[in-house]
Amino acid sequence: MTTDRGQPMTAWDSVFRTLLAECGLRPVWLHEILELVARYSSTESYDEIRPLTVKMVSQLLQRQGVKVWSVHRLPASAQATVQWDDSLKCVLDRIDHAWAALGREPGFEEIAFLRRLDLAQGLTTDVEGGPA
Repeated sequence: MTTDRGQPMTAWDSVFRTLLAECGLRPVWLHEILELVARYSSTESYDEIRPLTVKMVSQLLQRQGVKVWSVHRLPASAQATVQWDDSLKCVLDRIDHAWAALGREPGFEEIAFLRRLDLAQGLTTDVEGGPA
């Protein structure tokens, strides 16, 4: 399989394509991105997986329509979903800071999720700068 540019698809490209498609169907939580990046990367080191995961989030957020959201718990078991309207750098810093504050890998519904809102737009499936 090849990218839109005719280059062989790497594992990174495949993970990106899968996550971008999933973001168009449903919320994709940070822990899901982490799990896919970890599964297809050549490292098992937590210290190396974390920056790769943040890099994947960055590349996903650079696609038109992909936004980051979080869920805030309210009294009486209610919750509110809030879109982050920060710059890309601020979003990535916020994710990294929240992750560091956890002191572990994020779990289900922790920190943030990504969602693609412009479902009418075509998907661009190749990624530059991913690990080989």
